[in-house]
Amino acid sequence: AVQGSAVRDASFAGCNLTGITWARATRTLHDPLEVDFRDCVLDFGVFRGCALEGRRLAHCTAHECDFNRAALLGAVCRGTDFEGSSFEGADLRGADFRHARNYAIDVRHTLVKGARFSLPEAFALLQGLEIEIEAEAE
Repeated sequence: AVQGSAVRDASFAGCNLTGITWARATRTLHDPLEVDFRDCVLDFGVFRGCALEGRRLAHCTAHECDFNRAALLGAVCRGTDFEGSSFEGADLRGADFRHARNYAIDVRHTLVKGARFSLPEAFALLQGLEIEIEAEAE
């Protein structure tokens, strides 16, 4: 259990960290969660409201995670699979989502200015905008 713990300058590589409520790993909700993840399984994790500015969540699986209202400014999320995860009200300004996949980010309710995405996955950012995109007719 991480409740009541303070995680400071930790790095996890190749770890199975399923079902952890990371929001409890800080003394207060405004304290940064000083942790980096690489090649980890973070499925069913709760990062709701966590301050993850500049942190690394690279090449992980983060299925069904709660990133609602999390601050991921400048975070590196490259190559991570976010299937079923939510980002409602998150701050993703300047974050790197290149080669990340299966994310559903509603740009109407999430800050994304300066974030980096790659094609074809970036087309998912258009969902919820009530627009139609069609291939050009030949």
